[in-house]
Amino acid sequence: MFLAFVANVLGPSWKKYKVQAPTFDEPKTWDQCMKRSDANLWIEAVLTERTTLLQHDVYEVVTAPPGACILESQLLFKIKCNAANEIIKYKSRLVVKGYKQYKELISLLRIVLRLPLLQFAH
Repeated sequence: MFLAFVANVLGPSWKKYKVQAPTFDEPKTWDQCMKRSDANLWIEAVLTERTTLLQHDVYEVVTAPPGACILESQLLFKIKCNAANEIIKYKSRLVVKGYKQYKELISLLRIVLRLPLLQFAH
């Protein structure tokens, strides 16, 4: 579907265009960030993300009620580049682990809609 869209936009000669993805080694964990020579830039990216979340009043810290299912979160790290493949920004994003969110949503729907048990493929 995407290739059909590209072919429509660029015409029949679309295959001559090449897109080269950046070859920067992006860290997967906080520990990997701290072992790198650019650790200070990753710290700044995480602090910027935290500041943004606080400024937009995205969350508040509360005590979890007994029996509550707490969704886990993780930090994602990305190096943003310009068209010349030069680093322009170190980006950090705090996200909820999606697969847990999906399972909790299905559990809630089962209760609300009284659906039969659904199986999860692992």
